[in-house]
Amino acid sequence: MYAPARFGCEAEPRRQCKTGGSHMNDHRDALVSGVRRSGPKDVDQAVGILTEAFMTEETTRWLFPVDADRRECQAHYYLPLAHQAAAEGGLFTAEDTAAALWLPVAEDGVSAPDFGADELPPPLAAHGERLITLLGVLAERHPRGLRHLHLSFMGVLPAAQGRGLGSALLRRGLAEADAAGLGVYLETASAGARALYERHGFQATGEAMRLPDGPEITGMWRPAAR
Repeated sequence: MYAPARFGCEAEPRRQCKTGGSHMNDHRDALVSGVRRSGPKDVDQAVGILTEAFMTEETTRWLFPVDADRRECQAHYYLPLAHQAAAEGGLFTAEDTAAALWLPVAEDGVSAPDFGADELPPPLAAHGERLITLLGVLAERHPRGLRHLHLSFMGVLPAAQGRGLGSALLRRGLAEADAAGLGVYLETASAGARALYERHGFQATGEAMRLPDGPEITGMWRPAAR
């Protein structure tokens, strides 16, 4: 099973300016330099960021349709993924308001939350049928037969969106992927986010995946830059 990679950060509009290009580049570089690789002690903070970022996201609302328990369900779901990303060096944060989980995937590997030998936490078990459906739909389209990185989740707190933090996280992770010679796979249900990823070299891998009575999700791939 694979983790549903959704992105809780608004797509950034293209900014066109006849002057001040150097200033904009300096600002962008400063944001990227502010992205830090985070460790196990930062997992709870990252989970909190992602939880708030995705509270009203379309796929999250489909997966956890009850408003009252959506926050708790998300936290239980992100926690094992965040621990895995931190252990693999793929947990990145920025300004305590943005977080991204980059998970390495082997040729025959998977990218999914590992709850160990225990049963699903009760809040998740209540939505087990939808969770299995979502993971199954995504697994069918996940790349196979090659090592790559899976940008599982990337989110920015609502109050901090629109400042370029999502793009900064993306640039930092893609730079590391390129240095390792690895392609990157992600999924998104947002047309705006898809445009953002296309500007960073991602292309749709085929027709969108459709959840029953739910949103369409597009798988996207970016090969390593040479």
